[in-house]
Amino acid sequence: MPFHPLQHLERHTVQGAAREAAQSSYAQSGWGTHLSYPVTRREGKPLVFELRLPDGIELIDVVKLAAAAEGAPAFVGQGLTALQTAQQLPGVVAVTAMRPTNVPAEERPVVATMTVVFTELQGPLNVEDFLPQDGPNTTHSKQDITQLSDRVWGIHRIATESQGEGQEPLPLLLMEYLWQSDYGLVAIAFCTTRMDMMGNAVRQLWDNIRQTMYIGEEPSVTS
Repeated sequence: MPFHPLQHLERHTVQGAAREAAQSSYAQSGWGTHLSYPVTRREGKPLVFELRLPDGIELIDVVKLAAAAEGAPAFVGQGLTALQTAQQLPGVVAVTAMRPTNVPAEERPVVATMTVVFTELQGPLNVEDFLPQDGPNTTHSKQDITQLSDRVWGIHRIATESQGEGQEPLPLLLMEYLWQSDYGLVAIAFCTTRMDMMGNAVRQLWDNIRQTMYIGEEPSVTS
């Protein structure tokens, strides 16, 4: 098929206008922050993973932040080396810390973490294969699975983690979403140890963020 410069220019002009309109709409709705991450796969060029955040929240690379962030959950600080290693594993898209932006940057506490992992499935999805498992320090856990749509499952998990002799167990809330996209399985996990982040409003916030997510071979028209 011959290349037509005017058609090419027109298409990109339309896409650009659509992106500007989408960004304006999101900003007016209080969801102006747009984030994009490359997704490596076995063959072909990397995919693009995108999400949006509401005003007042930021996501920061957790490895750069964990050791120094005020209020960082104990498992984040103690697991710094493991997180650095995890970021190098195939399929890991993002390991981030969630912080409020209503205070100066140096005073912002970590209120939760968000991890995104991409898996190219070798057959039908078995949700049981991707359920969170108890660790060596887990003293109690309970989780339930909800199918949110034909392609999305939500896993709600409450656990307590031992911090050592003489210390109170650490409460842990994990909300994981398994999204069977056209390209593979995207697992999005939000995690917190803060009691003020364990209510229904926060769970709804995380689900709203999940619903803005996109994966594809090209940037979305809302990027």
